[in-house]
Amino acid sequence: MPLRSEREEYRVIKITTKPGIKTTIYVSTIAPASEENKRIRKMIKRPGGARQYLVIKRSDFMETGTIGMLKNNGQYKEGNFK
Repeated sequence: MPLRSEREEYRVIKITTKPGIKTTIYVSTIAPASEENKRIRKMIKRPGGARQYLVIKRSDFMETGTIGMLKNNGQYKEGNFK
């Protein structure tokens, strides 16, 4: 993800399929990435390795709430956040 698209923190949400629905979920591993930050003249590296779940048909799921927050530095904080 380009640096300009990054956020400091990301919500981690729990979703469950609606009753009686069969659906497809794709799981992939995020690749390592690096990008030069020209403003500070430094190469920014991201290690990758986290799993991401891609849901194609979002309408097949119910959101049950935010279960944590993931910071850009890899720190994860569990909890029910609004």
